[in-house]
Amino acid sequence: MTVAIDPGVHFTAWAVFDCQSATALVLGGGYVKSESVFEVVAPFFEGGHPVRVVIEKPVKYPDKKRTHKDIDRLLVVVKDLQKTFKNAGCEVTTIQPVQWKANTPKTIHQKRIVDALTATEMKKVLWPSKHLQHNVFDALGLGLFATGRLGRGGRRFQSSSRTGSAC
Repeated sequence: MTVAIDPGVHFTAWAVFDCQSATALVLGGGYVKSESVFEVVAPFFEGGHPVRVVIEKPVKYPDKKRTHKDIDRLLVVVKDLQKTFKNAGCEVTTIQPVQWKANTPKTIHQKRIVDALTATEMKKVLWPSKHLQHNVFDALGLGLFATGRLGRGGRRFQSSSRTGSAC
């Protein structure tokens, strides 16, 4: 099982992937208050399967000091999520945005994510209001990257270069 998290100071997007299947199918996803993420995703992994949690970790860029205060608040949320999931016995890793989505424009990246998901998987996601959906797309994209279904920037792998799940 892989849980992908796109954290926010107040609300956080999440996606859960079933690593027992060959293609790491989406079991669910959504957007909830940040302090509620664990309670929302925990029922997905009550079967005792190993759980890997991948959390997007923001980066402070030296030329953007204006946003450092906001990023500092977000880093506290990331640290709290890491602690909560580790205390539950999960393997937790963080990944910077540039590592998984590169500099791909949001509209292109979201299209690649939609193209990678089946209609059934899309129906399992609890979509928030349209202006907040980019957060859920990031959680889904991060999960698709972490499980090996999509490469960096949402690119598909050539059929011979990647098979199965990297869960």
